[in-house]
Amino acid sequence: MSKAVASLSALLLCLSITLSPKASTASPQVIVSIKPIHSLVASVMAGIAVPDIMIDGANSPHDFALTPSQANKLSKADLVFWVGPELETSLSKPIKTIGQQARAIELMETKGLLKVDFREDADFDVAAGKATDHDDHKHGQKDDHDDHKHGQKDDHADHKHGQKDDHDDHKHGQKDDHDDHKDDHRAASGHHDHAHHAHGVDPHIWLDPVNAQLLVTRIAAELSRADPANKARYQANAAVTKTGLKQLIGQLKTLMEPISNRRFIAFHDAYYYFEKRFAVTAAGTVTVNPEIMPGPRRIRQIKEKIKAAGVTCIFAEPQFSPRIMKVIAAESEAQTAVLDPLGAGLTAGPGLYAKLLTNMATAMSDCLAK
Repeated sequence: MSKAVASLSALLLCLSITLSPKASTASPQVIVSIKPIHSLVASVMAGIAVPDIMIDGANSPHDFALTPSQANKLSKADLVFWVGPELETSLSKPIKTIGQQARAIELMETKGLLKVDFREDADFDVAAGKATDHDDHKHGQKDDHDDHKHGQKDDHADHKHGQKDDHDDHKHGQKDDHDDHKDDHRAASGHHDHAHHAHGVDPHIWLDPVNAQLLVTRIAAELSRADPANKARYQANAAVTKTGLKQLIGQLKTLMEPISNRRFIAFHDAYYYFEKRFAVTAAGTVTVNPEIMPGPRRIRQIKEKIKAAGVTCIFAEPQFSPRIMKVIAAESEAQTAVLDPLGAGLTAGPGLYAKLLTNMATAMSDCLAK
């Protein structure tokens, strides 16, 4: 185990002890959408109450149905914390109907967040996404402003999807690649039934721990508003959590620095915030829409991209089948590993967020260093 990882483990243990929850019955009923946000809320509520969670395990927030017990908790909630309809599309209606008595906190609307647009398709090199809300970045974390680099030039040179290719690929008995064009079009259009597509603001805001510091401030303010009797404790917990996040940022930068020039392929475009914060570079993704698996034409394009871009690692996700990633990696020298942006395999609670980012950084470091 490296010194950086060992130090991060000690930090996680310290946070877990400091924020050990002792539930109180007088607090508001709080329910949270996804595990990373739940972790931040649980940290702020430590010693007061334990919030409930809606999307647990390996479920995808893009297409999720509440269980009867979760719906019951939502109906009794006083506060609901979620990222917003851009991510948890399937929760939009239940929050407005079942949870109509609760105050819903849409964290995408938190003032000061770094926000980036989705990159326009599955092939990119540097930044196709653009940061927004530039004027709101004055949150006092002067040490981290260098990493925002909003002014990066957009390199659309790699957006050539191989339009020249493959009209002679009807060999091998494959169906015409027009089927893949349909899949690509459906992915680009976002399926109409959820908002995870190649246009608009990327909602994976929690993967930048500087954003997480701002979320903690917002969460503490909302909890204090709902439960003024416990305001001092919420604010104290928030201060401890933000201090831990600041330390985490420094530790992760040290861990990621040796691989800053390595390139990888991700399953879908979920990591842009993490890339910008820690100076790693995705060369592209397997799919624009994680609910639509790539066809033969797209797989060929990815294999060509791996060779042309010198990609050394391909990352799968636990929410989706890893089989396609193994197929892609089979004919290349690239390694495969797993990135988990939601903490699917982690135990929910205050320590999950730091563990989530630590696991992500360690997976990248281990795979890309080979």
